[in-house]
Amino acid sequence: MKRRAIWKHSDNGIRDSLTELAIATPNYDMEDRELGLTDDDWAEKFFFDRTIPKVNPDDPKSKRINHKIVPHDYVPSNWQFRNAFTDNGLAVVVDMDKAREIQLNRIRVARNAKLKDLDVPFMRALESGNQTAIQMITEQKRILRDLPKTFDITTGVLTPEQLSAKWPAVLD
Repeated sequence: MKRRAIWKHSDNGIRDSLTELAIATPNYDMEDRELGLTDDDWAEKFFFDRTIPKVNPDDPKSKRINHKIVPHDYVPSNWQFRNAFTDNGLAVVVDMDKAREIQLNRIRVARNAKLKDLDVPFMRALESGNQTAIQMITEQKRILRDLPKTFDITTGVLTPEQLSAKWPAVLD
């Protein structure tokens, strides 16, 4: 059975990570893999032993940090909201509150790019005194600036897939 190792950064003194969980997946198809070893034997002998950090990296006898070896499918296959993964004891799941914040940040990045794209046309309209264009671009910018506050990212959104599909039309 193919497996993964997971561990919580916070359980091991790591405070500055963007993610709650570290997830390590062996490459079961490595060319230098020793012949005759099962997936489990290979993973235990070569991958997990080398990959899972030690409590004290300078001490070769130091034990491994707190971790779990889990089935491959314990972790979601869609990693779009990787930084929102959390282990609920039965599986790694997406913390939807964190995922919503991630999606809002993606919306902000796209929104900021659109706002920047409007700067030159606005300046040209201002220089030429084109009041219609000035008003139109000003309204577009207002809509974009208000976007994080006005865009509903919760209604009808229960899954990561639904959240991923939730995107303001004005940013298309």
